[in-house]
Amino acid sequence: MDPSTVFCPNPECPARGQVGKGNIHIHSRQERRYICNVCKHTFSERKGTVYYRLHREEAEVEKVVVLVANGCPIPAIEKAFRVKEETVRRWVQRAGVHCQQ
Repeated sequence: MDPSTVFCPNPECPARGQVGKGNIHIHSRQERRYICNVCKHTFSERKGTVYYRLHREEAEVEKVVVLVANGCPIPAIEKAFRVKEETVRRWVQRAGVHCQQ
C-alpha cells in the first residue's frame, strides 16, 4: 500500500484528485483501507476500480475477463475457476463499464 499514489474519492473533499500531497494515510493495512486527513473519509484500496467490492483476487478476475474477451467459452471458465456463469458475465460487464469511463 502506497498512500502517495492514491487520492481521496470523496466528491465533497477539497483535496479530491490531489495525488502525492500527503493528505492520504493508511487507515488499516489488514482491511486495505486509506484515510484522507482533510475530510476524514476512509476508503478501500480498490475504490474506483473494477475490483471494488469483489471477494476474489484481482489476478483471477483479470484472467477470466481476458479469457472471455479472447473467445473462451463461459462453461469452460465456470469449471476452471469454479464460478457461476452470472458471476463471469457480471465481471465482464463491470470491466466494460470501467473501460468506457
